[in-house]
Order: sequence, then C-alpha cells, then structure tokens
Amino acid sequence: MAIRRTTKTVLAAAAALALLPGLAACGAGGQSVADACELITSGTSDMNSSMSELSTAMTSGDTEALSEQVSAINDEVAAIGEKVTNEEVAPVYEKFAGAFGDLTTQIEGMGELDMTDTEAMTKVSEDMTAASTALTEAQSELTELCGA
Repeated sequence: MAIRRTTKTVLAAAAALALLPGLAACGAGGQSVADACELITSGTSDMNSSMSELSTAMTSGDTEALSEQVSAINDEVAAIGEKVTNEEVAPVYEKFAGAFGDLTTQIEGMGELDMTDTEAMTKVSEDMTAASTALTEAQSELTELCGA
C-alpha cells in the first residue's frame, strides 16, 4: 500500500511539473516576470521524460538508477533556478525547487527501505505526504505568480 502511495506521489511531482507550462505574466525591470516564468515553463516541460525515467527506476527496484535519476532531475531544477533572476519569481521558484528536492530525496530513500518494516514504511509515507504537500503549495504559489 505504501508503494502505491509513493508511486502516486511521484506522479504528483510529475503533474506539478506538467502544470507549469501554462505560466505567463508581465513584470518590470531586469528580467521580467514573464521572461522568468517562460524560463521555468520551458525548462520544466523538458523534464517530463526525466520524471518518467524516475518513476521507472523507482518501480524497478534499481537503487543506482533511482539515485542517478534523482540527481539528474535535481540538477535540471537547479539549472533552471540559476537562470531565473527576477526578484519576484526567483524566491518563489527557490521554494518550489526546495520542495521538489525534498520530495525527490524522499523518493531516493525509498530504495533503501525494508518494505516489510511497517513502522518505517508508515514514517516514509507520512514524510512523503508532507513533502508532496509542500511541493503542491509551492507550485500553486508559482502558478499564482506566473499565471494569467
């Protein structure tokens, strides 16, 4: 049951990335809000295949592949953040990136769990739910800032 919830959490993370392509807005000075949001939109839409590979690695039980995918995705998220310089968008994106990193760290830790340890699985499930909630909140804040 915890594996099913974890898979749903991975899918929720992928959905959060998939929702970002609808972002657009305007701003003033330096990098505009619209330009920053466009960087985020284009960068995150390119990550869909990485999220699919993460899901595959997670369900395969290949902890090495899982770790590689988590690292690659977190690197992609960080690279997008380095390009976002708008004073309004950057801190909101950083919150999103931090929440996303927390969730992927939780996912990576799943590879080392004893699935028969009910107490550990419950704790991980609770932690992943909290991380997923934080990601959803950060994504909503980003969408509100960048949305039409």
